Amino acid sequence: MGSSAMADIRDDCGAICRPQCDSFSSDVCNTVTDIVPILKTLGFFFETCDVRVSILCRTLCFNICTLNTITPVASPAAAPPCKA
Repeated sequence: MGSSAMADIRDDCGAICRPQCDSFSSDVCNTVTDIVPILKTLGFFFETCDVRVSILCRTLCFNICTLNTITPVASPAAAPPCKA
């Protein structure tokens, strides 16, 4: 398991990403069914679309949200100044 700070970041990012992505996925799927109305006759389409788009959105959102948790590469030590 990660540190408790990582757990807080996961919780924070989840709280940000879930509602945003759920709203986004509903909007996307509604737009698709408005463009292609025959999809409304397929009872499974909207729910399947909603779940798939939401998963993709959450993955991307979560990855972006947690970017600041990557340990930075140590910079090389500064060279001592030259003595004259």
